[in-house]
Amino acid sequence: MKKIIVRSIVTVICGTAVIAMLIWLVMLLWNAIVPELTGWEEIDFWQCAGLCVLFRLITGHIGVSFGTDDKSEAGCEDGFENDGSMEKPWNKVTRKSKKFWKDCEVDVILETNDNVESKK
Repeated sequence: MKKIIVRSIVTVICGTAVIAMLIWLVMLLWNAIVPELTGWEEIDFWQCAGLCVLFRLITGHIGVSFGTDDKSEAGCEDGFENDGSMEKPWNKVTRKSKKFWKDCEVDVILETNDNVESKK
């Protein structure tokens, strides 16, 4: 029981320190770039914390979502199914995905099962 309490306290302290460092980093970037470009004033730590909270409320997220299985959360309309199999990613590429990438004029080589087997 004592280990759980100590671990919880350490986690809270480390989490607070990480958040404070991220806010400080954003504040440094803001104060280095924005006042020179726009003529606005520099901001302090608490103003930057407020901007970070406001950004979180407006966008609903701060950064990239890792490890999510929900395609809509990950931003994948045509993403790969996460069925736990160890199949190669190009085995799951659909014709619709290939057409999408061709329409975007992206130079991506999408190998099919036939191409992979012929190379062996």
